[in-house]
Amino acid sequence: MNKGVCGYSFYNRREKIGVTDEKKVEYKRLKKQSEMQNLFRNGKRIYSDSLTLLYLPAKETSFAVSVGKKHGKSVQRNRIKRLVREAFRLNYKEILGKYSIVLLPKVKDEYSFFVFDKDVKEMIRRKKL
Repeated sequence: MNKGVCGYSFYNRREKIGVTDEKKVEYKRLKKQSEMQNLFRNGKRIYSDSLTLLYLPAKETSFAVSVGKKHGKSVQRNRIKRLVREAFRLNYKEILGKYSIVLLPKVKDEYSFFVFDKDVKEMIRRKKL
């Protein structure tokens, strides 16, 4: 078991405070460089104000976020990735087919979860993925 500083195991502490594992995802992460290159070359694109979505039909739903260095230092890029992943996690069940998907945030001054969430919903509905 993973003992914390106070001697409590992390898992027992989670049970005591009532934390649940709601984040059971049914899609896999897109990790291979060859899959990403295939998506960038052959994928169809959907544009919104804050995101670009690339997609291709696949055997199972897979997902990635790509944030370039123009978005700032690693702290800002990682925050953007977390926001976009969460927006996708909350909306991926609306996707009817099985696709490989990459989300590309556009360079802006400020980023908001609500904007990403709205844009992901809109893009999924608009193209009926």
